[in-house]
Amino acid sequence: EKDSRFVAVISEHFSGSLIEKISTKECADLIRKYTDQGKDRTAVTIRSYLVDCFNEAPAEGWIPRGSNPAEITRVKRPSTKRERLSLQDFNTLLDSADGWMRTAMLLGIVTGQRVIDIAAMEYSHVKKGFLHVQQIKTGARIMIPTQISVIGYSLEKVIKLSRFVVGAKYIVHQNRKSARSMPGAAISERTISNTFSRMV
Repeated sequence: EKDSRFVAVISEHFSGSLIEKISTKECADLIRKYTDQGKDRTAVTIRSYLVDCFNEAPAEGWIPRGSNPAEITRVKRPSTKRERLSLQDFNTLLDSADGWMRTAMLLGIVTGQRVIDIAAMEYSHVKKGFLHVQQIKTGARIMIPTQISVIGYSLEKVIKLSRFVVGAKYIVHQNRKSARSMPGAAISERTISNTFSRMV
């Protein structure tokens, strides 16, 4: 629902415009509509959506590579304080997630591991009923039983549901082709974190 709302806002703003003709000023004008109202968080999200949309355009031949008009726009990022999500809030976000993001979220809540470790998890790390994790930050080695279950999802089920691309190395992997990666490619810690921040 949140995604469709932002897509509708962008579509309405650029209604009747050819994608190759859209300028940085037009992108900045849309972002400014929200900063002028004090809605800095929404402005950040709108800019992020614009950048993502124009990053996909070169792959379709609509604009030359490297000509993303939204990339050089600026928006003040709102200061945020870390807050713990309630289980209800988490489930609401999970319902709106799909593909690799849903996998990453489920791995996070079931294993309790850091984003950097979730991004590094490989199918080959699952051995004899355990997911073997060497934490990148601490160096600690842990074994998580695949039968462990949280909110109705066992780790075994999460791993099974994550297999979008045959032969993928990483549990959290790209499930479709994009301008920057192919199906099966690893998803970086930064991409996971940024995508989650946009959802909250």
